[in-house]
Amino acid sequence: MNFGLNPFTVSSGLSFTRILGSISKTIGIVRGIAPIYKDIKPLIQKAPILLERLRTVRNGVSSIKSSSSNYMQQIEKVDEKTPNSGPNFFQ
Repeated sequence: MNFGLNPFTVSSGLSFTRILGSISKTIGIVRGIAPIYKDIKPLIQKAPILLERLRTVRNGVSSIKSSSSNYMQQIEKVDEKTPNSGPNFFQ
């Protein structure tokens, strides 16, 4: 398909064939993109909610890490105070 774009012609003006060819290409692209856009549109609309939830999870994980490190420090302090009276399997 040439769509009126012959490289051997010297005319550089618009022709009806070129306009129809361009419109045909544009319609073909829109027909290919429209179903994809319809599928992705809900995801795009809900993206801010997703990002907010990810921030919430990230903040929750960081607070868990900080609280668990405090808990481990408390366990180490208790271990230092109590003598090891149990068996030693690994020395």
